[in-house]
Amino acid sequence: MRINPTTSGSTVSALDKKN
Repeated sequence: MRINPTTSGSTVSALDKKN
């Protein structure tokens, strides 16, 4: 699952790595 980069760069990176 991906979140908008505007939400939080670190959070997106963590979720991106998980997927």
